[in-house]
Amino acid sequence: VKGALFGYEPYVAVHVRRGPEYVLFCHANDLDLHAGQKKRTMYGWNVSLASCAPSAEAVADDVARLTRDVGVSNVFLATDSLYPEAFEDVLANRGVRFARYGADDDAALPRELHLPVDMLLCDEAAFFLGNLPSTVTANIQHDRDNLGWRRNHTRFFGLGPRDRAALEAWEHTD
Repeated sequence: VKGALFGYEPYVAVHVRRGPEYVLFCHANDLDLHAGQKKRTMYGWNVSLASCAPSAEAVADDVARLTRDVGVSNVFLATDSLYPEAFEDVLANRGVRFARYGADDDAALPRELHLPVDMLLCDEAAFFLGNLPSTVTANIQHDRDNLGWRRNHTRFFGLGPRDRAALEAWEHTD
């Protein structure tokens, strides 16, 4: 599948969770933050609505920034959104060239197998951008660690400047 999408060119993989249950989870946790609860962290990073459920515009801005920073123009978009065209339209309007598995009705595998294919494509990407609180993103990061990708080839949505600086120094240890 990777060869059919990008040949042997490097690509950036983007995992954006948007399923209904996940969005409810993000909003519920954001409401907890505003109700005076302790700041929520996950894997040591601050979790906010911007990192959990970034807007389509924020996704497009982060993707455009990452592709510019790393000099890679191919983008693979993995999402469980009921309306993936929301991301596709915004990305296309910003000039981001992307592909999705199963975007057309002629996908070789049934719909229930699209997530494993998405994850494999994210695992093998030269660079990865994901939703920090998502277990799918966590599994992708785990797989990428096992494949030997350096942690500075990973970014997450919605991290502030201090978190982004810490991420640059984040090293995988066994």
